[in-house]
Amino acid sequence: MRRSIVLFLAAVAVMMIVQRPAILMAQQCGEPDTECGDMDNSGSVASTDALRLLKHAIGTPGVSVCCPTCPLPTCGDGVVEGDEDCDFGDLDGETCATQGLFGDGLACGTGCVFDTSGCSATRYDDTGLGSVIDHETGLEWQKTDDAGGLTDKDNEYTWSAADPWEAPTGTAFTEFLGGLNGGTAGSGSGPTTGCYAGHCDWRMPVIEELTTIVDCSFGNPCIDQSAFGPTVASPYYWSSSSRGIPPASAWGVFFDFGFAFNATKDASDGRVRAVRGGS
Repeated sequence: MRRSIVLFLAAVAVMMIVQRPAILMAQQCGEPDTECGDMDNSGSVASTDALRLLKHAIGTPGVSVCCPTCPLPTCGDGVVEGDEDCDFGDLDGETCATQGLFGDGLACGTGCVFDTSGCSATRYDDTGLGSVIDHETGLEWQKTDDAGGLTDKDNEYTWSAADPWEAPTGTAFTEFLGGLNGGTAGSGSGPTTGCYAGHCDWRMPVIEELTTIVDCSFGNPCIDQSAFGPTVASPYYWSSSSRGIPPASAWGVFFDFGFAFNATKDASDGRVRAVRGGS
């Protein structure tokens, strides 16, 4: 009976050692690369190590072990080890994106497992106030509508009003952004007075931001209209990014084919989609 119990415990010990390779750590015991679990310093972890550990535990005379205890992962020590997803502030290089989600809210939760509650399952979220949040970039975009107000899809605006043409004096800044940031925003999907969608820091996007919402998988226009509202593909949409010396041109995007271009700021009117956040 005693022999059976010893063999059973030995088998359990072997399973514990072999099935937890992630927690085996180098220990100094004769050889510098001795594994924790290699109780007899033989160079490998085997059933003989389990038997030796059991003999040592019951006090068998003359039996010593190389490393009598193996360190186990400790959740909360700030080091990802063993079967932990994360530990404290260490996410082990993981993000919402690596989890197949959007946003930047991945956190380490109880038990050192990922907490994805701060991530989003979809890229775009409608605020219900005439704007949409892009969880991939963190930007909030103004939606277009067909209500005949300031955010109507058919509206066109100028970049500059007069010489010097590089100055932001056109209706895109004075009328459109001015209206969103404190004037009247007569949009059927947004407020009728005050700042648009509850924010007063709307601006014209830089070209790098504007191109992030180009998606020709939706056909023409190259944008997700279910997120951004009805959109007219052309003419171009202005960005705030200037080009040239002096900067008499500005970059824009044609949403019919989704390519960027530049035009002189005193050219014909273009459309504008406001953004906030980011740069």
